[in-house]
Amino acid sequence: MPMTSVSSEKKPFAETLKPVRAWRPAPSAISYDADQLDLLKSNVMKWNRMRASNPDMKVRLDEAPLSGKVLAYADLHGALLEKALLKSSDMGRANLEGATLRKADLRSANLQRADFRQADLRGANLWLANTGRARFDGALVSSDTILDNGKKATKEWAAEHAARFSDDQALAR
Repeated sequence: MPMTSVSSEKKPFAETLKPVRAWRPAPSAISYDADQLDLLKSNVMKWNRMRASNPDMKVRLDEAPLSGKVLAYADLHGALLEKALLKSSDMGRANLEGATLRKADLRSANLQRADFRQADLRGANLWLANTGRARFDGALVSSDTILDNGKKATKEWAAEHAARFSDDQALAR
């Protein structure tokens, strides 16, 4: 029985490896700044020092996957967090003043003493979130905003919390 010959040519090990796909999605596939996301997730104190030295920096974290992350004391003032996934995250004492949180998922998040002054919370979901002593002065809510008790925001709730209520139902985006 004839033996088949196996090529004795061996390729160098490096040539046999296939390129490894980067762990993060291509920039064109995401709506957030991946470098900002990485820094925020890895070290909130370093993030806050960077924000202190660049207070006018545009923070772009729309649709960012931040569920379950510890973001307590994070300086996110003026941040774009539309449709961000913040479910079960710890955002106690976070500065979200003037942030855009339209349609953000904040279910079961710790939002104790968080600062939502002038923030846009239209369509945000805060069901089961701990909002104890959070500040909502001037925050914008709508009937699409789901409060921590599972009910939709009302004009009465807005008045009680010094927030603003919008009847505008044009949240499609």
